[in-house]
Amino acid sequence: MSNTTTFPSPAQPLQEGKLVNKLYYGDCLDIMRGFARESVDLIYLDPPFNSNRAYNVDAIKEPKNEQQRQRYEMSEKRGDANTYRLSSDLEHPHDVLQIHAINPKAKERVGYPTQKPLTLLKKLILASSNEGDVVFDPFCGCASTICVAHELKRLWIGIDIAIHAIKRVAKSRLQDKYRLIEGEHYVIEGIPRNIEGARDLWQRDHFQFQKWAIEQVEGFGTTRKTTDRGIDGRIYFRLKDFDGHSSMVIEVKGGKNINREVVGQLRGVMEREADSVMAGLIVLEELGTQKKANFMDEMAQAGQLNDGGRKYDKMQMLSIGEILNGRNFDTPYVEGKGERQKVLKVAE
Repeated sequence: MSNTTTFPSPAQPLQEGKLVNKLYYGDCLDIMRGFARESVDLIYLDPPFNSNRAYNVDAIKEPKNEQQRQRYEMSEKRGDANTYRLSSDLEHPHDVLQIHAINPKAKERVGYPTQKPLTLLKKLILASSNEGDVVFDPFCGCASTICVAHELKRLWIGIDIAIHAIKRVAKSRLQDKYRLIEGEHYVIEGIPRNIEGARDLWQRDHFQFQKWAIEQVEGFGTTRKTTDRGIDGRIYFRLKDFDGHSSMVIEVKGGKNINREVVGQLRGVMEREADSVMAGLIVLEELGTQKKANFMDEMAQAGQLNDGGRKYDKMQMLSIGEILNGRNFDTPYVEGKGERQKVLKVAE
């Protein structure tokens, strides 16, 4: 595949009102309900499909192999009446496409366990769409589909339910690799950028708000939408004198009426969970001055965590406004996302 410096097609500026070059954060089933009919040309869903389309199989013809060439030459030399003639040097692909898995050290690998080879996606998109068509991936993940669609001069739409996936797409793929500018060449929708956006997400989907808030503080959200035993997510970190990972349990509250009982309950969860040594409370709305002071006083009773001489409050609280302004929980070294995500215990 071509890289940034040699890619011949400049990014296409967004056209007002068109549903193209967009990343959506959220549940694809919910988002797709807002799409107009026939607004996309190709849906990539392992494998891609689109009813009543004329597929361009000629675009993925492959060079004929040496055995076929030799057969033709021998037949021609013998003067066979039914000489095996080659109409061209290309042939249609076989039932099984011969595409190598991504090498662990390949530049295109980004650590996603379900990442598909760019070569495979190129064949599928070439065969199933034309330049200028809209390619849609409702589970865009690490954005391999988007990358290939862009390089093949297709427009694209991507949706993913994980905010870190959307961030990775925007940063490492669209911005760094293709030099695309958000707001000029593509837009991201569904990710709150201010308190109003956070309130809107809370009203639309409590669970997605919860996941978004936790991922803003480098945490991992629960995979359940039902009862969570007081745990909405966790932040994992390393302690200097402990071989293994420890965690801060996280609870997210989006309502306006939060009482001090929440603090006691959260402390009970922290003390109950074997690997949890800290607890964090995230609130959507700022608490009043006196109410916040009462919450902090009760949290202080949980004491501090001593990690190699550095002390951390065991219980902490942040508002969404503070998080949007760049604040985070004060914890030991936080385990990064990416490959570690596959081995860390996500809240159940």
